[in-house]
Amino acid sequence: MRMSAARPAGRRRSGIDSDAVLAAFDRDVVATNGRVVRIRSSQASDRGAMQLFYDRLSDRSIYQRFFGLRPPALDRQLHPSDGNNIGDRVVMLALDDDEVIGVGEYARVGGRDEAEVAFAVADSHQQEGIATVLLEDLALIAREAGFRRLVAETLAGNNAMQLVFRTVGLTERTWYEHGQVHVELDLADEELIEDSADGRDWRAAIASLRPLLSPTHIVVIGAGRDPSSVGRVLLANLVSSFTGRISVVHPTEETVGGVPAVAHLADLDAAADLAVIVVPAANVVSVADECGRAGVGALVVITAGFAETGAAGADRERELLATARRYGMRVLGPNCLGLASTHGGLNVTFMRQSMAPGSIAIASQSGGVGIVLAAEAARRRLGVSSFVSLGNKVDVSGNDVLRYWADDPSTSVVLMYLESIGDPRRFARIARAVSRRVPIVALKSGRSEAGKRGARSHTAALATDDAAVDALFAHTGVVRANTLDQMLDVAALLAVQPAPSGRRVALVGNAGGPLILAADAASANGLDVVELSAGLQQRLRLLVPDAAATSNPVDLLATVDVGSVLGVLGAIAASGEVDACAVVSVNLGANAPAPWQLDWSDTSIPAVAVLLGGLNATGTMPTYATPERAMDAIGLAATRGAWLAATADEHVVESHVDLLALRRQVRQLLPAAHDRPEETAWLTTTDTFSLLETLGIPIAPWAVGRSGRECVQHAQHLGFPCVLKADVIGVVHKSEEGAVVLGVSSATMVRRVVSAFQHRFGDRLRHIVVQRQAEPGGEMLIGAVRDPGIGPMVVVAAGGTEAELLGDRSVLLAPVTASRARSALEQLRTFPLLRGFRGRPVVPIEPLVDIIGRIGLLMATVPEILELDLNPIIAGADGCLAVDARIAVAPHVVLPMRAMRQPRQLPGASVSPAGAR
Repeated sequence: MRMSAARPAGRRRSGIDSDAVLAAFDRDVVATNGRVVRIRSSQASDRGAMQLFYDRLSDRSIYQRFFGLRPPALDRQLHPSDGNNIGDRVVMLALDDDEVIGVGEYARVGGRDEAEVAFAVADSHQQEGIATVLLEDLALIAREAGFRRLVAETLAGNNAMQLVFRTVGLTERTWYEHGQVHVELDLADEELIEDSADGRDWRAAIASLRPLLSPTHIVVIGAGRDPSSVGRVLLANLVSSFTGRISVVHPTEETVGGVPAVAHLADLDAAADLAVIVVPAANVVSVADECGRAGVGALVVITAGFAETGAAGADRERELLATARRYGMRVLGPNCLGLASTHGGLNVTFMRQSMAPGSIAIASQSGGVGIVLAAEAARRRLGVSSFVSLGNKVDVSGNDVLRYWADDPSTSVVLMYLESIGDPRRFARIARAVSRRVPIVALKSGRSEAGKRGARSHTAALATDDAAVDALFAHTGVVRANTLDQMLDVAALLAVQPAPSGRRVALVGNAGGPLILAADAASANGLDVVELSAGLQQRLRLLVPDAAATSNPVDLLATVDVGSVLGVLGAIAASGEVDACAVVSVNLGANAPAPWQLDWSDTSIPAVAVLLGGLNATGTMPTYATPERAMDAIGLAATRGAWLAATADEHVVESHVDLLALRRQVRQLLPAAHDRPEETAWLTTTDTFSLLETLGIPIAPWAVGRSGRECVQHAQHLGFPCVLKADVIGVVHKSEEGAVVLGVSSATMVRRVVSAFQHRFGDRLRHIVVQRQAEPGGEMLIGAVRDPGIGPMVVVAAGGTEAELLGDRSVLLAPVTASRARSALEQLRTFPLLRGFRGRPVVPIEPLVDIIGRIGLLMATVPEILELDLNPIIAGADGCLAVDARIAVAPHVVLPMRAMRQPRQLPGASVSPAGAR
């Protein structure tokens, strides 16, 4: 597809570092044929290789790229003579070793905010998805440069290129004219690109894990003579579980553990799907290379001695990954326990604990915690579908196994023990999609809030590391457990029953004391032991002894039998008055009774049992040793039910603001990149207020003065009383520095305050903001912070100068839906103050919801904003006004859609993309 000849002269300054942006897109990807392809921007040294690339294109590909015969000169299609500049022209290459196999480029159209895009792929590498990834990268780079659209022209018969445009995920407009198809791609919505890319990655990730979780031929490398060694224990587990072919590589032995051995991988008559490596760390890379040459599909590296040991180990780990990439192999580990799939008859671990088949999938970053989880699951008779020890996560990560388990019919709940979240933004997208299908319960270690990040704003102080993880899990629907017991307790419930749709619970038992303990535990977990209706109580009296209590808790007295318990539970569940039920019964007899048969088939309301005093049960109902653990499990499961209900009908608050224009406005306020490339800058008060007003945030009326006379004029125009604020270089918290004076009531007082500011701050005083003093009301803080790992978060809290001291806050991932914004407000301990507590005026919360949503959109769209405070917002019966605000900014470098440690699979194409104009 040919690009237009007209181009602007000279380099357009984009205000951002082109080299830094393009460097972020330099990475490896795996093509559909298993070969590793390098994606990067062109360099001056590539001109010869690019010329050779075009020389080798077939006449058909040349025609589709240039709409005619081969051009006599190709200088315009080679690396730009003045270098890549993202504001003018960018050329991206796909390389197989040093050979150019694909070229994608865009160039600005005239002086407009659109760029024309074009592609060509070598004939021998078409149908490998290379054009798609080049287009995705160019779209993100162009968006970063401030372009609004990509445009292209392609021949009407070039179906492959048209398919690329349709599947990349951008809003598309096409029309036909003179035998050509004209395409416009809207760059406004980055989420669409991510959604489309994630869908293709999802399918590729599942396919790439099949050699790991569904192999037919496994080779073990490193199992020796000692039956007690790690390699031999692993081999024994494999032999006792796996029905497929097992091979062993050993340099001298003919058999190992009863399995025939060969001296070299090359001696096998067929390539293995999976190789398990248990050799010393120094030999792992060479063994991995041998596996790649032998056509092995995936590796499990049990061996330790990599990045966890220091710099030398980290270098070895990078070599291992590079080797695996070269051959297109997936790698689990290193430094891991292995994996198991009970339904597939696969146990590639050195655990001595066996796992019964079931529906719980386990992923653990720690081998030790993995062993404990497997042992506890067995002790509680909880069946496991799959077990994966992630180890150092050099390649296969939690994101990969989550996608696999989402489509695994044998998995009904996923347990994850995490010590770190390597790519939180990607985890957020994947976990949120998986949670809609399968419950995820996670235990994240390292909850300490002690000084992990120094911060200057109220918002950053409130958005601690652990609060960020809470926000991430709440956004994605991940149920966060605090202990291993909690994790297994809630898994036992969610593995066989639905999540409660609300927090109303009924307690049924045979002794008052345990029922009271259960009621207290329910309250501690935010559950509501509601009083049952008179009609329902009347129906229950037909099923229970005359002296039984039926209001809730329902005390059936000491002589109750299991049939009566199940009858009462069924009547309560059918009433629709509760969302969960719990049996709390104790053995009140002298002898151990026969086990109760507790089967629960209601698919709409969960039920659990607490059995005390030696009482036991069989059946499908989960059982717990104490009322507290049962109520913990129901409470955590109810958070999932609430998330499912909220996501069923959620929408992001709309701002009706040109957010891309707002981003350009922010960029103009950034410090000069060549002067302070890494420095965070706090915007002036006037720039902050102007930006927020453009966003649609209501700000108390204000004006700027630089002298006493100007400030008096502004104060008289705005009206007394007013507030004077000194905008001072280096001062963030004005009240702490004496830079705010409230209740200024006369022109004389204005002049006196201005004089005091000038004397106090001297040359550091930029100007003075005069603001109408807002009427008294509730003080709120709405802010945002950009976590370096998790991304943009919105903080909602009680406001004022005591915000950090109160610690009353909710943290949300941006962007924010209206339902999540309301929920964040309702979760505050101080929320009753907004709803008429003790005669206070009732404050409408929808204006606050709107502000939260707008701040979320701003943070999701403008990555240059690092921190933002609206503190306080005065909330009154007539609405809300922000009276003070601050914004911190810094340059931003965009990352490619799949900035992952492991290479990702390129999408395939049904027809060959030869070019587009």
